[in-house]
Amino acid sequence: MTGAIWVTSLIAAAITVADQLRRPHSQWIAADRDRSYWVSCTVVAGLFACGLVAALVYAIGVLPRFARGPASDAAFSKSTGQVYEPAPARHAPESAPPPAPAPASPPALDAPETPSRGKLVIELDDV
Repeated sequence: MTGAIWVTSLIAAAITVADQLRRPHSQWIAADRDRSYWVSCTVVAGLFACGLVAALVYAIGVLPRFARGPASDAAFSKSTGQVYEPAPARHAPESAPPPAPAPASPPALDAPETPSRGKLVIELDDV
């Protein structure tokens, strides 16, 4: 029974590693995942009879990111620290209408006039 679990784990790990290695580096960058980390974790897990667990974690945590692509227009890679910009669009996006002008603030009714250019004026009438 133990041998069957180990063989199943090794087969699951081998299939997962094959899937990880067939994906180009650009997909890993767009998914913001490190290929060498996932391949090494899957191989080690397969050798210790945990390959099926590693394959499930990869299938749930990483594979959806490959299908989804980057979360924003520009993909940032934590591993390399580079920002990868997408290719320019083939058609021009519809232009949005200009923003409405901001309403004018009402004038202060009882505010004393302040000196211009930051001058400090001290009145000494009560001294």
